[in-house]
Amino acid sequence: MASPMFGVAIINGIVFSIQNVSKGLFDNPDTYFSLAVTGASAGCVQSFICSPIELVKTRLQMQGIGQQRKLFALSTHLYKDPIDCIKESYIRQGFQYGVMRGLSMTLARDIPLFAAYFPAWQFFVLYFSPIGKEADMSMHMSLVGGAFTGIVAWAVSYPFDVIKSRYQAARDHAYKNVWDYAVRSFRMEGWQVFTRGFLPCTLRAIPTNAFTYPVYSFLKQTFDTTLDDNV
Repeated sequence: MASPMFGVAIINGIVFSIQNVSKGLFDNPDTYFSLAVTGASAGCVQSFICSPIELVKTRLQMQGIGQQRKLFALSTHLYKDPIDCIKESYIRQGFQYGVMRGLSMTLARDIPLFAAYFPAWQFFVLYFSPIGKEADMSMHMSLVGGAFTGIVAWAVSYPFDVIKSRYQAARDHAYKNVWDYAVRSFRMEGWQVFTRGFLPCTLRAIPTNAFTYPVYSFLKQTFDTTLDDNV
């Protein structure tokens, strides 16, 4: 439990930090276009951290299940812990194809995900805040807005997440690359393979994202106010 939570904290910190810094490159940083570009930039950078973290999480969760369900054909209990998983992945397939396995699909997922995430929040604020500003939104509306933002972002990127997760969990050398896996999956299971599990993902995203952006917004306003008072 500690490892996934720590990974999520790092990823969220990277995303919001890079997006906030990137906004300084625009004269008007709060347009939908600016927010999409800065969000995409944040998604791109954090993918290089997120991909190996999710590789470890996926493989530790799935080991032992693959043989039972004839799904991923992983050997039973390959890895002792997250560090052992990273080490064995590197030994068996190197850095690019082992540790960073699934990076291209993580990029394909997270660039559009965050390109949609920040504009979706801005859209909600403009239309559901009394005067179109975050600071004037009530707590319950902020939570609704966070949930709405998460649903929009996952709706845009979910098919890529399906491919990434299943490819990372697949046994070594089973496919030439992630695109080979995607094509074979489509031929065997049809387009439905790319939407399988979307409802549970959405239900999970609602409580998670309901708090993510509102908490970030609250902390940012708090620290900005503190810094202004100390100047």
